[in-house]
Amino acid sequence: MEFIEKVTILDGLNSWHSGASWIM
Repeated sequence: MEFIEKVTILDGLNSWHSGASWIM
């Protein structure tokens, strides 16, 4: 369960970073 949660969090951060980079 922890592994899946970490992957989900990392995927969310990656998506947020991509969006922030696109805005910049």
